[in-house]
Amino acid sequence: MRIKLTKLTITNFKGIKRFKVLFDYITTIFGDNATGKTTVFDAFLWLFFGKNSEDKTDFEKKPLDKNNNFIKNLETEVEAIVLIDGQEIAIKKVLRQKWTKPKASIDEKYSGDENIYYWNDVPLKESDFKAKIKDLIGDESLFRLITNPFYFNGLKWQERRQILMDIAGDVSHYEVLDKVMNADNRNMFDEIVKALNQKKTLTEYQAEISAKKKRIKDEMELIPSRIDEVKRGRPEDRDFKKVRKDIEKLQGELSTVTNSLNDEAARLAEENKIRSKMQKEYNDEVQAKQKKLFELKSKLQNIEFDVKLQAKESTGNTEADLKSARSRLESYKLELTRFNDGVHSIKDQVEAKNAEIETLYDLCDSIETETFSFDDANCKCPTCQQSLPEDEIEKRKQTLQANFNKDKRKRLDEAIAKGKALKKEIELLQLRITNGENSIADFQMNINETEAKISGLQQSLKSAKSVEEIKDHILQGHVVYQQAKEDLSSLEATIIIEPVFQPLQTDQALKEKQLSINNQISQLQRELAVEEQITKADARNLELTNQESSLSQKLAELEGIEYAILEFTKAKMDIIDQRINGKFRYVKFKMFDRQTNGQEVPTCETLINSNGSWVPFPAANNAGRINAGIDIINALCGHYNVYALVFVDNAESVTDIIESDSQLIRLVVMKGAKLSINQPVVLENVA
Repeated sequence: MRIKLTKLTITNFKGIKRFKVLFDYITTIFGDNATGKTTVFDAFLWLFFGKNSEDKTDFEKKPLDKNNNFIKNLETEVEAIVLIDGQEIAIKKVLRQKWTKPKASIDEKYSGDENIYYWNDVPLKESDFKAKIKDLIGDESLFRLITNPFYFNGLKWQERRQILMDIAGDVSHYEVLDKVMNADNRNMFDEIVKALNQKKTLTEYQAEISAKKKRIKDEMELIPSRIDEVKRGRPEDRDFKKVRKDIEKLQGELSTVTNSLNDEAARLAEENKIRSKMQKEYNDEVQAKQKKLFELKSKLQNIEFDVKLQAKESTGNTEADLKSARSRLESYKLELTRFNDGVHSIKDQVEAKNAEIETLYDLCDSIETETFSFDDANCKCPTCQQSLPEDEIEKRKQTLQANFNKDKRKRLDEAIAKGKALKKEIELLQLRITNGENSIADFQMNINETEAKISGLQQSLKSAKSVEEIKDHILQGHVVYQQAKEDLSSLEATIIIEPVFQPLQTDQALKEKQLSINNQISQLQRELAVEEQITKADARNLELTNQESSLSQKLAELEGIEYAILEFTKAKMDIIDQRINGKFRYVKFKMFDRQTNGQEVPTCETLINSNGSWVPFPAANNAGRINAGIDIINALCGHYNVYALVFVDNAESVTDIIESDSQLIRLVVMKGAKLSINQPVVLENVA
């Protein structure tokens, strides 16, 4: 597909008021700095993609006045005529300001912008317009790749590398293996072939090998410390034969002591049976006495309880009366406070209503003093302003005076009626005050009487004996109680709880000897257990040593596979490198970068032929970078079979521009020149 721009019309876009360009296969746009050359490129990109040459959507399109404010109601418009494989299409985009007039306002308010789209003069919705652009020129990023000489080298190296790989096309594994394998190294690539047959990518297989190597290295790093840990934890060697003989000797001594203890235990068991029977008989006797003791204590407690109830009854009436009197006193005081507060509140209401009555008196006096007044001079015809006839004036005067007297009487009656109502309310309130004050006097009298009664009851309680004193006095003369007390004391003296016939114990010396021998045997057995620890430690040390050797072997095998992957990759990249660089005339690409350790890692660096030397793209001069960009665009256009227009900014730096397969639009800076096409127009006053 071949895209050619034949005409571009720009109206009120950024700094350009009106500019029309008719394009040839090679078109040069001249102009001094800041005259609008790049604006032409921005206008074209905004029309198609809504962006400027810096790939930004948020930039100012509307022209600005001297105060940097956009000019009201000025439409921005860009229209292009393009040929797509010879078919002419008119594309237009208009940026229109939106102004609205809020309610109750005379001024319009700016409320934003709207874009209006046309395709061959037919209006379109934004979504339809974007869809047509995409159908017309394809992906936006591809369009920028083939229209801007600097766009490709502005990408990340990974993106550049991927584009070049796409251009080179797929390289089969068999093609690479034919290049890299020979009779001497065929076995080295067996694992790679196996992985590729399993549909693994080389990147996936490389990651798998790296992960395995990391796991092996991590394990190998731990092995020396583990071996050291085993050695440090291994007990020292000792004479285990002697330990076994000592255990055998002590076990013989233990058998002799144990037999002696068993014989002694049998003898003591028979004797302790007799002692146990005697102790049981004694315990039964003590238990009977304890039962009798419990019965006497219960009897004493019951008598004490009954006597205490009797003592409480003698003092309980006075205390109950005192409690009841105090409760009534508290209730009287609360009621007294409530009635006092109520009477004060009603008195305040009476005072407020008396004040209202005084105000009504003043109002009645004011109304009574009002007199009717009438000015004949005001009786004129509203049309001719002449005085009315006397009978008409008299009639009007009588009507107004009657209305005045009626209104005066009405206001006096209303004031008098309101005053009477207030007096009636005051009478009712006074009655409530009288009733309240009577109730206050009654409550005060009740309070005085109750306080006097409380004083008398308190005095009675002070002179009375306490419950405990009354109880003790009664019990002293209680014959049954005193006899039970004496029986309890006598019985307690005869009871002995401690065992009388204690069992006989085995000889302590024999027990201690048995324990000592057991301790010695245990100590020797612990020493014997060290032999097993030493055996396990030696076995673990050998296991770790063998594991380390095995891991080293596996690591070497994986490193061999890694080397094979590197050789395979280098061979593949040699093929790709030949394919890629064969498509370019002035540039080539460095696809691998050699590290200080000798390892080669992927990269993508553009190199430009400068007088026989290859210079990195960023280090070349502007002319070299522009020609390199055009060379790259030629290759990309050939690969994608899409040819479009190429905007070359700062084209004045290139004296010999290379041949382009696409339409060229050169933007040339010329001092003193205004924006002009193919022939520079220089202003006369510029030196």
